Amino acid sequence: AGTLIGPTGLSAIPGLAITSSGDIYAASGFSNEGIGLYRIDAATGGAIFVGSIGQPFMDGIAFDGNDVLYGLGGNPPVATLFVIDTTTGAATPIGSTGDFMRGMAFDPTDGTLYATTGASQFANVPDAVYTIDVTTGAATLIGQTGLGGSTPDIFFDQAGNLYGAKGGGQNPNNLISIDKTTGAGTVIGSIGFQAVAGMAARLDRVVVGIEPEKMGIPKEFALEQNYPNPFNPSTTIRYALKENTHVALKIYNLLGQLVRTLADEKQNAGHREVKWDGRNDRGVKVASGIYLYRIEAGNFRQSRKMILLR
Repeated sequence: AGTLIGPTGLSAIPGLAITSSGDIYAASGFSNEGIGLYRIDAATGGAIFVGSIGQPFMDGIAFDGNDVLYGLGGNPPVATLFVIDTTTGAATPIGSTGDFMRGMAFDPTDGTLYATTGASQFANVPDAVYTIDVTTGAATLIGQTGLGGSTPDIFFDQAGNLYGAKGGGQNPNNLISIDKTTGAGTVIGSIGFQAVAGMAARLDRVVVGIEPEKMGIPKEFALEQNYPNPFNPSTTIRYALKENTHVALKIYNLLGQLVRTLADEKQNAGHREVKWDGRNDRGVKVASGIYLYRIEAGNFRQSRKMILLR
């Protein structure tokens, strides 16, 4: 599930990407301000214009491992792969993909660029998953998700697992996992918002889910017991913030050595959750045993134990 940060002021954001340092960029193909590249304020959601992309359409953007920004756009029914200057917004064409792509993301484990197509009215192969050669733009079909409809954007977690948004229109999008070898998709659950067109993940963190604040702003800070516990291979940690504050959520072994940083940033008040995949900050699976997770939020401090069983 997702939570609202704030309005960007743009009509639509078909492309979203994050640098390794956490800077958020968006491509707006339908904005009243024009088709351009924008910087997004992570605290407010506000968009700051960088420059014109100079193309009639830019439906997906993604940074590679060197923070070079690529984009997929042009005119339906065929998308062109571009490299985009993050200081001016200017897009330089690399080559045609041969189909009309919607989402794109680089696999952090090997640097391969993956892309997905939309619905049948535009795509030559609807509901498809491709890999793209970044030197030529040529696309190789992997398969279809089998879930129908559009996959407007995709992203990878640190371990190289592929996820995407499925659907659109008047119904809330679903978060799905995608098999990189076959393209087959599996529904994880509802994102809770309609027409989600852009997704991205910062790769020094696990995928973070934020619960809708059905109970309003919490009255107190809290750190809940992880669930499941014991666990294998992953577990979820929930916590509550009664006010906007800097949050540090970290995992330690029993020797007091830092294993994983799950959060170290300013966050808004609300009910939140984060998933730990049993890996350290280098992406390596840790051994079975007892671990401590500790939160520091303003003046609030609390630690709890959890057990990983391989």
